[in-house]
Amino acid sequence: MKITFIHHSSFCVELGDKVLVFDYFNGTCTRGTEQVDVIPNFHFQGRMPEFEPDQEIYMFVSHRHQDHFDPEIFRWADKYPRIRYIMPRQMKFNENYFAKRGLDPAVKERIVPVELVGQVTLEGLKIETFVSTDEGVAYLVSAGGRSVYHAGDLHWWHWEGEPEEFLDYQEKLYKKEMDRLAQHHVDVAFVVLDSRLDKGVFWGLDYFLEKVDADYVIPMHLWQRYELISQYKALPDEGRRKERVLEVTGENQVFVTIHGPRGRS
Repeated sequence: MKITFIHHSSFCVELGDKVLVFDYFNGTCTRGTEQVDVIPNFHFQGRMPEFEPDQEIYMFVSHRHQDHFDPEIFRWADKYPRIRYIMPRQMKFNENYFAKRGLDPAVKERIVPVELVGQVTLEGLKIETFVSTDEGVAYLVSAGGRSVYHAGDLHWWHWEGEPEEFLDYQEKLYKKEMDRLAQHHVDVAFVVLDSRLDKGVFWGLDYFLEKVDADYVIPMHLWQRYELISQYKALPDEGRRKERVLEVTGENQVFVTIHGPRGRS
């Protein structure tokens, strides 16, 4: 399994003869005559790896937020005829949507809608979805005896100053979905570690490591604050759970897992 961290929450996973791409967006776009950052104040420069035109590519979109979805991915159908797009059913696209962006409306036939909670089997992939505490879904994707979890925006969002009712909802739903995920073994998990959460910054990752049997955990949604990972790993850890957390240091970083739990090169 070869994993490329593109940027933010976007990963490319080469799994046997299939390529799984999660929450890709281009970091820059053209406005008028200028090239500008899609997310203000964040200059994301990661790039999607190149593949042969006949490659099976599965684009997973967790939800519509601009740091998780880019309509430009629909243009990739011109280059990769076997590409498929897996998205929550709530993300609906009519012919107008494609026409306004100069996209081929026929690409709509390549979209595979999924429920907020459910299972789909697609061309050798088993896909299970988990409802997000924010918007859309998280994915557990299994193929060839391997499994990959991508959280999307499913996280324990403890925002200071929010009403207690909201904070209780966040905690309960997150724990409920992680308890569901704990019924599976996960080879590689991409889990939110968001620097904006102040005192609750590590709560979601802590609970994930406590509950879920995952060989490798790669933090994401860091807003380029990669040092948070080493700070987290430096905290006391009697259960030695943090050994499973891999350090991300920058865009287009490549991880390669080899046979056997927690073996990597």
